[in-house]
Amino acid sequence: MSQTGFSVVQVSDLHLDSRDHRDAAWMRKVGQTLGELHPDIVVVTGDLTHRGLTAPTEFDHYRQLESQWPVSPHLLPGNHDIGNRLDGDKVDAERLARWRSVFGDDKFSLSRCGWRLLGINSEIIGSGLADEVRQRVWVEQQLAQAMSQSEKVAVFLHGPPFLHSPDEQFNDHSDYWAPPFQARQWLLKQIQLPIVKLIAHGHTHWHYQRQFGDAQWVWCPSIRGVVDDAKFPPGGEHIGVMHYTFTPTDVETKFVDFGQPESWYGFGRPRVEIPGQSPITVGHIVLDFSGTLSCEGRLLTGVAERLRRLSRVARMTVLTADTHGKAEQALAGLPVQFQKIAIGADKRAIVEKMGADQVVAIGNGRNDVEMFKAAALGIAVIGQEGAAAALLAEADVVVNNILDAFDMLLETRRLTATLRE
Repeated sequence: MSQTGFSVVQVSDLHLDSRDHRDAAWMRKVGQTLGELHPDIVVVTGDLTHRGLTAPTEFDHYRQLESQWPVSPHLLPGNHDIGNRLDGDKVDAERLARWRSVFGDDKFSLSRCGWRLLGINSEIIGSGLADEVRQRVWVEQQLAQAMSQSEKVAVFLHGPPFLHSPDEQFNDHSDYWAPPFQARQWLLKQIQLPIVKLIAHGHTHWHYQRQFGDAQWVWCPSIRGVVDDAKFPPGGEHIGVMHYTFTPTDVETKFVDFGQPESWYGFGRPRVEIPGQSPITVGHIVLDFSGTLSCEGRLLTGVAERLRRLSRVARMTVLTADTHGKAEQALAGLPVQFQKIAIGADKRAIVEKMGADQVVAIGNGRNDVEMFKAAALGIAVIGQEGAAAALLAEADVVVNNILDAFDMLLETRRLTATLRE
């Protein structure tokens, strides 16, 4: 370790399961990466196991595979390891003691080259356990010591304090990601101190980086699979680890990409059940503009409101040749991605890149035919500008109004009724 700096690799959300033969290969991949990067410190930010919460022997499975790594890591528990505040999977004193009996403490503090690295157990925040109170006292003491010694601070934890803003309250499935509003207030007070320069967590299985006050905020992805909540910022569907280089004045962050995700899970997504067929999880809704969302370039009444509602549960992209040249302006401020295309083959290529088996395509024109052929579900709209006959032949469902198509996705039993044999 240099006197003027050091490096850290963050690994998160391994979800090892002794029943899964792929575990050894993924852990070898991590070990090889650590051998190439030669970090001074390794931190694993939770969910070491997939079933440790209910099958404690999974901790031994993790330990056996981790022993092959060239650097022994500092560990933090995740909700799959010890539970959290949620009913049914609540963390309790027994589960916490089980973790400690195998891995030692559930938090850590390291001082290096003008930095203090704090590992916080996010899973007991909001739990009401006595350990939560003890951790609060400990964190406040650590920050006071760092301040008195003019140290900068990097905070590592499993779950994020929030997704987008400190005052958010989703009141739906997305509340899974962060502590309840009241419980997070203490943590927010600590991490907003000017000495905190890095906040790094896992849990989301999604990669994202931004500035939050004085700190860089890093979502470290999983090493094997992607979880996509429509409320996550776009573009984070990656797997890999984070590499941090600390100097006396700053920290540089670098994402180390592990390639194609092994799995994708659409969190809180609409699910279309079709008797006799595999269900469709709606990850993306791909939309035509001219004649589908608009008439003569003007957005149809009710479309904006439906787009906002659907954006809470699925990602939406508008692909259009933009015949009237008004699409981008009409969609400004709405929660959709916009992309201008030349021909129908372009639409198909984009759908396939998204993962066609999770795409619902909605359109009315001939240049929508190719994306309908690729998509898991195609909904043709016969609106004021009509619909191409070739598209109707490829459609799974045909409606007379775009609002009907949207409402079918908001209440998927309507699609089930239409598509059953």
